Amino acid sequence: MLGFVSTAGLRLGRVVKRDRRRCGRLPVCKLFELGERSTALLVPTLPNLKQYVKNFGGKKERRRRFAVMIVGFLLNALFGWIVGRWIQIMLFHIIAFFPILAPLFSAARKNVELRRYPYAGIFTGRVEDVRVGDVLDVHVADESGRSITVNVPNTSQNIDGLQCGLSAITVVFSKKSSFRTISGATDLYIPELDEFIGKHPYLARDYFLNLVSQYTVA
Repeated sequence: MLGFVSTAGLRLGRVVKRDRRRCGRLPVCKLFELGERSTALLVPTLPNLKQYVKNFGGKKERRRRFAVMIVGFLLNALFGWIVGRWIQIMLFHIIAFFPILAPLFSAARKNVELRRYPYAGIFTGRVEDVRVGDVLDVHVADESGRSITVNVPNTSQNIDGLQCGLSAITVVFSKKSSFRTISGATDLYIPELDEFIGKHPYLARDYFLNLVSQYTVA
């Protein structure tokens, strides 16, 4: 079981929104390992409303779910008698709520996939490069030379807002306590923009900001 990393000897400062033209060089630190409780609160297994809405999808995805529901009704009507009346009724209700439950299961699956890695830590660095493609590959590195690349949606807002030199904070996951290999990462927080960006809103944001204020070196 992971324990909390002691913050003794660290100068702790609060992360605040700053004007990049005035702030100069924001503090860049390293990686702070998180305990099991903090990890569970940061990336809960059960999805929150923001995650549910994000996974609801567009018109194409909603049509696909509706089609699955119709096929499910037909199969249940034709073959449900094989498993018995009560199970058939239960299956009917599950199929009826499938379009509503599917985004919930999708969000929960993403959370669980990230949480399966046993070690987590707060990673702080600076945006070194942004590569534009189907998604934006945001390369973030800290002063020690440790670096990660995080995929974020290719939107005009992200393209215009993301610039080299901006501070970036995320929670990274690894199979080993040394964090030599990063196996996954949450959405990025950009303090100067006061924005979270990512393909999936993993983080419980209020708790994350409170935790970052304790671990960020001033």
